[in-house]
Amino acid sequence: MTVDQRVFFVGDSVMVAAAPKLPAAMAGWSVIADARVSRFLPEGIDVVRARRGEIHDVVVVHLGNNYGGDERGFRRQVDQMMAELHGVRLVVWVTVAEDRPQQREVNDVLRAAVAAYPNAALLDWTPLWAAHRDYTGGDHLHLSARGATALAGLMGSGTALLAFQRGLAPAPGALPPQFTLTGKIPAVPGAVPTPVIPSTTAAPPTTAAPSVPSSSAAPATSAPTTSAPPSTAAPTTTPTAAPTTTPGAPVPG
Repeated sequence: MTVDQRVFFVGDSVMVAAAPKLPAAMAGWSVIADARVSRFLPEGIDVVRARRGEIHDVVVVHLGNNYGGDERGFRRQVDQMMAELHGVRLVVWVTVAEDRPQQREVNDVLRAAVAAYPNAALLDWTPLWAAHRDYTGGDHLHLSARGATALAGLMGSGTALLAFQRGLAPAPGALPPQFTLTGKIPAVPGAVPTPVIPSTTAAPPTTAAPSVPSSSAAPATSAPTTSAPPSTAAPTTTPTAAPTTTPGAPVPG
């Protein structure tokens, strides 16, 4: 089945770092990414509601790095996001790094949601992060340069693979990527700074089939556990606002 080639990504500061590398990881598809430093899931729901007209057949959500510890509340928020995305053919949730024990609750909720919603699927960042701790900086959350490439590869190639497994093929004619990346990534040793995206970004090449990691054999509800594709030169966007942090407080995601 041919579907709209535009994939909508919504996330927080972790996606801010990875987003510029997404177009190279999913040839044939078009990227629309909206990510903001310190974003919680309720704000992501507001973004999806406000930009619903730009959302088509495939959505990727990477939210939960900022989590208040209310597992029931988070489960309700995931259900609310799925309600907002009713009619979307494929909603991909990406697990979070378990840099704090409570983040396991986030991943447990995401795995349960994927089992409950036929149009939902999971990409599992957690084992990749655990096996390659150099993918994040000193706070074990914000991405290093290698980590940004790896997460973009998982989200991009993994989403293309999940779509392919469900019989979804992008319509021909990939469009230039669109990035809405706001906030300033905290200064963490080993983590990449906030990317700067040029005003004009070339569209990824159009291909007949999605880019699939060569060693992936993941089912439709699990993440392809593969190494990320080779690093490509990342387009770089002037951040619009810097979050403030309190000394000793958790670093925002």
